[in-house]
Amino acid sequence: MTRSLRIILAAVVAAAALAAGAAVPALLARPAATAQAVMPAADASTTIYACVTSRHTLARVRVNTPPACPAGTVPVQWQVQAGQRAPSPSPTATSPSPSPTSPSPSPTSKSPSPSPSPTSTAWAWCSATTGAFRSFPDSLALYNQEDAGSGSQTICGNSGSDWQASVTDPGGNTGILSYPDVQLNYNSAPPAVSSLNPAATSSFAETMNTAPGTSAEAAYDIWLTNGTSQRSEVMIWYDTFNRGAVGGSTQIGSGSFCGQAWQLWKYGTELIWYLPVSEQSGKVCPVQMLQALQSRGLLKANAGLSQFENGWEIASTGGAPETFRMTAYSVTGLPPGN
Repeated sequence: MTRSLRIILAAVVAAAALAAGAAVPALLARPAATAQAVMPAADASTTIYACVTSRHTLARVRVNTPPACPAGTVPVQWQVQAGQRAPSPSPTATSPSPSPTSPSPSPTSKSPSPSPSPTSTAWAWCSATTGAFRSFPDSLALYNQEDAGSGSQTICGNSGSDWQASVTDPGGNTGILSYPDVQLNYNSAPPAVSSLNPAATSSFAETMNTAPGTSAEAAYDIWLTNGTSQRSEVMIWYDTFNRGAVGGSTQIGSGSFCGQAWQLWKYGTELIWYLPVSEQSGKVCPVQMLQALQSRGLLKANAGLSQFENGWEIASTGGAPETFRMTAYSVTGLPPGN
């Protein structure tokens, strides 16, 4: 018998004697020092219950009634016959409570939900303020962009690759009301598009949790300078829902990038690379797309990269709450933001 087991048994026997004495003091036939407990003659046997702690001591000893054992202790019970020495206790069928030093692991990611709590403590940052901006160490930043006439919108995120927007926009609206997004910003020294690495890529995984009244698209929004205050806009639409003929634009060409066939559309001065078959996860080659526009004379030769964004242009959620969720995002080959 190990030393720890002898300690447990001695403590159990002593506690049993004390418990029996407390329950029937007039019938305690032997002193506690003898480690024997005599039960009343009228009872053929008595069940003693206790809780064993991690230090091999007993807690909450009861006669005939099992106690509620606190967390971190193990429930035990044993039978005592009248006039006999108390036997060693045996664990009950009840599973022991888990030790407080071994908590259950918490989930590392959240599943998309159509009605999340925007103030959940699972998120490192949340804001319902229009124009709210949060930078992360990887140079990525979240931006809660909304326009006049939009409904409610809350953006929450742990990083630029793990974030969501909870949005309720009026039903039947067709014009873009908001663009919650993650972005790289080149404020002090926009790199020339012609000097960027053509092998640069960006990967994504997102979901819009669309409903019949949803009108939105997941898209990159790329802003470029021309050496003056004038800026050009190029978009890359990869997941589209209820946006009509690419938002009312006109097709002017096509191209193949990253092994996929894209259509080129134009809306006013805005250029749109459009993927006819929507996808919720994939990869784009943005520098190749920009340099192709330069080679076609649609983008100026001195254009510099000002902002590189990815998110959702949202026109409507049908008046109901909707969750737009980004579960993966990366940019490889572009300069870090400045």
